Amino acid sequence: MLSLSLGLCAGACAGRPPRAEPSPSAPRGQVAKGHVLALPPRRSDAPTGAEVVAICERLGPADRETELMREILAGNVPGFLRALAPIELSSPSSGQRGRAWVTADYLAVGSDTDFVRVPMAKRTAHDIAHALGCILPTSRIVDAVYEQASCKLTSPAHGASARMASTELYAIHNREIEERRLGLRCPDGALVAGHKKDLVISPREAAKPGHLVIYGWFGPDGLPIQPLSLLHSDRYVDFSHGVRLVADEMEVDGRERNVFEILRDPELSTLVSNEGPFVPRD
Repeated sequence: MLSLSLGLCAGACAGRPPRAEPSPSAPRGQVAKGHVLALPPRRSDAPTGAEVVAICERLGPADRETELMREILAGNVPGFLRALAPIELSSPSSGQRGRAWVTADYLAVGSDTDFVRVPMAKRTAHDIAHALGCILPTSRIVDAVYEQASCKLTSPAHGASARMASTELYAIHNREIEERRLGLRCPDGALVAGHKKDLVISPREAAKPGHLVIYGWFGPDGLPIQPLSLLHSDRYVDFSHGVRLVADEMEVDGRERNVFEILRDPELSTLVSNEGPFVPRD
């Protein structure tokens, strides 16, 4: 059973050698065969979720983003997030069928028994996705994930305040989600949805460069509380955001296809987009 303790660890992991940051110009990574994220094994001395929280509470926003990306790409990710879950898709216009692979939950740092789901800025999420051969979802994929999730969660709201962007609230919200997940007896690795606003890609970004697109956070009625929104700058982040990765290779009628090609295709794009074809902005 997961530990719900997120107590702070003073001086956690002090003296750990710094890890190199991934280069923004690095070639796109590859999702491993078997639809598993191509991450290195988690090190035995890697910090737990609570320890990462303690580290990040001492950092400013930019350094927190750097720390989270370092931890994730170094493999400090729970084991249950590594195997991707299949999502069945069908085109409402052509009848073609597809299958995409997504992370079973939102990105988290730490171990299977002590982890924290971590919101992050759009650029951080994009760079992690790029390094792992993935993309962020479209709103259509978010809907499909929710419809097919074996564990549908609702999420408590917290009033608007400066605290929304604090690492402390990241941890509190994670604990609240875990209490609900465990209350529903959802096992590790089950496809879980509804409890965060997804960072998504959308053709609307072309008209508002420099903005963040979010969607989701489903209510008890199964409807998204957060409509597709470009209200915030792409530097904005708060506790309610989550990053779900989508492998950039999927199946269409039994054949492997690249998601970017599908998104550009006027007909095939209806499998993954309800906003028409588009080229995701880098």
